[in-house]
Amino acid sequence: MAPERTTKMPGPGKVEASGAPVDSTQGEPPRRRTTRKKNRGVTKDKTLRERAVIAMFRHRGEPSFRAFGAVAEDLDIPVQQVTPLLHAAFSDKMFSVNLNLEAERVEIADLEQAVRRRYAHKGLRTVTLVHAEPTLLEDLHPDERVRVRLEVTGVMARLLAPHLDALVANAAKEARAAERAGRRMEPFRIGVGSGRTIRLLADHLLHTPRPVRTPAVEIVPTLAVVGTLGGNHLEANMIAQDIAEAFGGLSDQIPCVALPRAEEAAIVTQPHRVREGLQKCMKCHVVITGIGAVGAVPDNGSDLPLSKDPAENAKVVEAVRRDGGCGQIGYAVFDTDGRRVPTAYKTIGLTPEDLHRMVRDGREVILIAGGDRRRFLPIKVALSAGLVTWLLSDTITAKFLVDEL
Repeated sequence: MAPERTTKMPGPGKVEASGAPVDSTQGEPPRRRTTRKKNRGVTKDKTLRERAVIAMFRHRGEPSFRAFGAVAEDLDIPVQQVTPLLHAAFSDKMFSVNLNLEAERVEIADLEQAVRRRYAHKGLRTVTLVHAEPTLLEDLHPDERVRVRLEVTGVMARLLAPHLDALVANAAKEARAAERAGRRMEPFRIGVGSGRTIRLLADHLLHTPRPVRTPAVEIVPTLAVVGTLGGNHLEANMIAQDIAEAFGGLSDQIPCVALPRAEEAAIVTQPHRVREGLQKCMKCHVVITGIGAVGAVPDNGSDLPLSKDPAENAKVVEAVRRDGGCGQIGYAVFDTDGRRVPTAYKTIGLTPEDLHRMVRDGREVILIAGGDRRRFLPIKVALSAGLVTWLLSDTITAKFLVDEL
């Protein structure tokens, strides 16, 4: 016969295998030791409520926000009682919460709303601003001006990345749904311009992890090859290729010169590959572009490198200024009323008129621009002309846009 199994009961002050203390009397089952006071009724003690508030928020006479455990130790109460005490004190208005947000954040929010309200009737839907120092209002040396601008626009570019990630993720989802349904689907197209600002965006996307990579997106240039930008890495073709690599998508090119003389433009655009590239950029769902100044501050340079010959370029720029040129997008020049200013060169790529049509069609045109006082007026003209749905800029530029400068 098997021996009878017995269970040895832990004695007073013993500990269960789980580590929990127990009380027991010989012959009785173990009971967990109750060392904590009940929370019920603790909030009725006004003095204790006041002490809890002071221990949490005014420790030793100084503003504080302490751990609940430290407060409980000071008051010699279980930590579970701290929350109901503070909740009751707040309900009795023993203390209040003031949201002291940084003045910088408040200013940004106010300016974003003001700019959006000012230009909403022109198609502007979203405004995202970054803080900028008043330094950019100064007459800086060209090298310092570029440094300040790239510092500010680099922050803008990074802020755009999550939106692009979301667009790509949605494109991948729709592509999977189309594949399951046996439908053929065109890739989601994003058009990108040339220049340093868009290059900053490309570098950020390329060198940081992307949550979704998919061949369901195609990144295309909105401008052919300029050849006067100071490096192939600044060309729209190369920027499109790098962003496509970042997202695991497709890319295409516009394989011709971007700024032929007007009389040669028809010949330049004859090849099938050129026409195909132009058609794709015209069908973009989203366009990301920068903007340039033309003679806004004559002694501070120009953003219109139309010719590789400096003397020829100077003549063209001077002619553009005489004709009222204010700014350029894709090297298509416009005046202060947003009207095109003719030059001896024709742009092969998206023009301001194309962007205006896209805004009217409900597509997204994103302008990343700021950090440079020369661009104040061109940005204002672009918004007033209905060329932009989303502006990424800075607080100093925004003040100009709403007439606070």
